[in-house]
Formats: sequence, C-alpha cells, structure tokens
Amino acid sequence: MNNTRDSANRLGLRCVGLLLGSAVGILTAAESAPSPASAPGANSRFEAAFAQPQAGDVFREYLWTNQGGDAGGSLRVGGRVGYGGGPIVLTHDFDLRQATKAEIVIEKLLCHDGTRGLAISVNNNEWMTVPEAPGVAEPPWDYQHHIYPVVAVPLVQLKAGTGNQFRLRVSDEHPWKWPQNLIYGVHFRIYYDPLKKPHPSGNLVSPSAGAALPVKPYDVPKKWVTRSGEKAEKFRIRGVLGKAVAAQLVWVSWSPGYMEGILVNDRKIFDREGPRYAYYTHRVTLSDMTAFKPGENVLKTALTPKHDGEMVHGMEVNWPGIMVLIQYR
Repeated sequence: MNNTRDSANRLGLRCVGLLLGSAVGILTAAESAPSPASAPGANSRFEAAFAQPQAGDVFREYLWTNQGGDAGGSLRVGGRVGYGGGPIVLTHDFDLRQATKAEIVIEKLLCHDGTRGLAISVNNNEWMTVPEAPGVAEPPWDYQHHIYPVVAVPLVQLKAGTGNQFRLRVSDEHPWKWPQNLIYGVHFRIYYDPLKKPHPSGNLVSPSAGAALPVKPYDVPKKWVTRSGEKAEKFRIRGVLGKAVAAQLVWVSWSPGYMEGILVNDRKIFDREGPRYAYYTHRVTLSDMTAFKPGENVLKTALTPKHDGEMVHGMEVNWPGIMVLIQYR
C-alpha cells in the first residue's frame, strides 16, 4: 500500500497508511516533538535515531506500508522466510522542488532477539545503517522493541516523480541462525524551504494531565518471549493503596494470542487478549487491585505451553515491559 500524506501533526506514533492528501504541513513552535525520557548517555543516540520535525519545518511524507504476508501485515527482513532483499518500487510522485533535505522513517519491530544491522539502500545507492534503539538496555537487540528510527538520505539519491525504490537487509550474524526484523512502514519525509513552498498552518492541542500515575518497571528481562519460560519484572508502589481507585496494565506485544496470563506477586490478575502473529497494544483495566502491595511488586508472564505437543510462538513483550498505571483519589 502506498500513500502520500503531508503532515503537521505526525510525531512518530503508529498511524501510518490512514490519511490521504496533497498539501504541505508545517509545525508551529508549540508542536515540535517532545524530548525523550532517555537513559543516561542515550541523548546523542536518541537524537540520531528519532529526529523529528521541528518548529517551523515544512515537509511532506510519502508513506509505504506492507500489505498481506503471514506476519501481521509486516515485511519480514532477514532469515529463511525473509522477503528476499530485492527492490521495492514506490508509486508516489515525489516533489523535490524547493526541497532542502530528506529522511526516512522506518517502523521496525525487533521480534527475533539478537537481530542487528538493519540497513536501507535507496535507488541502488550505498547501504545506510539504521540506528539501533535508544533508551533500551544494552545490547538493544537482546530486548524486543517496536520503534521508529530515522535515517537521513541525501537528496541526490532521490528522483523527482515516480520510480523511487528501496531495499532492506539485516546482518546474517545471529545467535540462533534466524535473524529477522518486521517492518511495518517505510516513509520518506521531504523538507522544503518554508519561504518558497506554499503550506497550510495549524496547531496541536496538548492533552491535559490526568490523575493516573505510571509505575515504571525495572529489572525488565531480556528476550521476553513467553514460549521460553516464565519472565518477571519488578515495579515499586509508593502511593497509598487505600486511596487507589483504578489501575491498568499497558504494554505492546507481538502474538499475544499465545499468552498464558499475567501474575502480580504470584496471583493471576489477567488471562489473555489479542491476536496471534500480529502486534497489539494493550490497555487492560483491572477490577481487583488486592494483588498489589506497598513497595516492591513482582509482575510475571506465565510460560506458554506446547500445543498438541508442539512448541508455539508465545507472546513477545516489547520494551519497556508492562507498565502499571494507578489512579488515586
């Protein structure tokens, strides 16, 4: 599926392939991308991997998303069932008049832990390395994650009009001989001279702060895939539980249809939801909060057993793990 969208409000969340248009977007001062909550020393890597339009930028996006396949609408890159690495031809009509720079935004899901070396080539030019995930514990390829890295592409590599193409690859080096990234989208963002390119203007309204307080997990396990065993993280509750009125679990996964439940302090609080062999965003409201306790809590995902004697995929939990939201009166 190929779409063109000119954006004044896309800041990197998954909303690809949904809007059509042929105008040019601009960001006002209030709309520049938020700063990350980065890990120590991760600022430079975050800036390299997740650069976003800044206040006053005028840009247009040409969106490509994969359709079909057997991996939840994603393109398999690498390994024995990868797409093959050949060129993917775009049907978009690229406008390069008054263009000043270009970049590529890739929607990447690391599903096979140990996969590294994602790279992209545009119009048969040299391979460009896609930045690894910032803010994730080291090494980032040992943790499942779903991110939107950005790669700067020289304008001279692009063609005005139709016929642009790209290729993707990952490193063949892999601890269990099956490297694989899942790619949901490859989006070309062209920036223009704001004094020369006609454009609309607009504003984004920020949501007001809510009363739900996130509890950040720690000791998040590597290779969080439920087929490989019980996995556990920890979180600390500092609020007064007697004043808690609601709680939710929030996380992103792949193939959660194979999950076997979530436990807090060895008490099962949720069973399962979501599809198999596709990504899913979870927001589960808990009706019973009595499993929580003040201070340190342990959250576990149960082992996915064999089905009819055969190992199945299991659920992958993406970084930063399963977040707990607690609302207090």
